[in-house]
Amino acid sequence: MPDPDFTIKTGDTGSALQATLENSGGTPVSIQGATVLFKMIPIAGGTTVIAATATIDQISASTLTGQVHYNWATSDVQTAGLYLGEWEVTYSSGTVQTFPNGDPFRIRINEDF
Repeated sequence: MPDPDFTIKTGDTGSALQATLENSGGTPVSIQGATVLFKMIPIAGGTTVIAATATIDQISASTLTGQVHYNWATSDVQTAGLYLGEWEVTYSSGTVQTFPNGDPFRIRINEDF
């Protein structure tokens, strides 16, 4: 199993999940005027445990292009385990695109002691 792309402990909400959304060629995409959902499912499969609005950090068409973050809610980080995540962008035109374009990223929530 590859290392997780993001690790957090149960109950911790201080470290936002951040990303720059890029097309398959590695170029950041403009998400200005779009809406973005952060989605997370258990790595073993099953139902989506998070489908919540992310914050778009892109200020204009040319600054902070593709940058987004998600602030964890306490209920998001209650259960330790391995998860898969993705960003779902709905553009103002109504088209939808999911990032990353390939495999989802891996999230580990470690048990706090």
